[in-house]
Amino acid sequence: MRVSAALLLLAGCAAVDEAPYAELLKGATALRVRSGGLCHRVLADERALLATVDAAEIRAVTGCLRIPPPAPNPEITGCRCCGDPTLEFFKDDQLLVAIGRHHGVMIRSEIIGDQELTRASAEALCRWLADRGIPEPEKSRKRIHNR
Repeated sequence: MRVSAALLLLAGCAAVDEAPYAELLKGATALRVRSGGLCHRVLADERALLATVDAAEIRAVTGCLRIPPPAPNPEITGCRCCGDPTLEFFKDDQLLVAIGRHHGVMIRSEIIGDQELTRASAEALCRWLADRGIPEPEKSRKRIHNR
């Protein structure tokens, strides 16, 4: 017997494809991708890799920030690296959230913590970055996770 997603939600189970940043990023007017992660920052060494105010581009990236139900991948649980690159979303001049990328399949922020992306979201976000001249997350995703 199949149980519908609506029944699972009513039962308190997580949705199959959650978008934890959707509400927060609705008002985002700018996106900057910068080198480095969220911790141990050396501002003099960081550089902007990409900046856009294009609403369609921002929506494309926010659409890639989807997570599966809680079931951590043991390969990446407990990651202690700082991540690279970092996606910074702004509303006008105010930083809404900075999201560090980890190993091509995980994100981290001070607001939500560590989250593994769905496979489709990880692939789409890595492809979006690679298409804009930032290939490292895709290389890491393929190397580390052999996908």
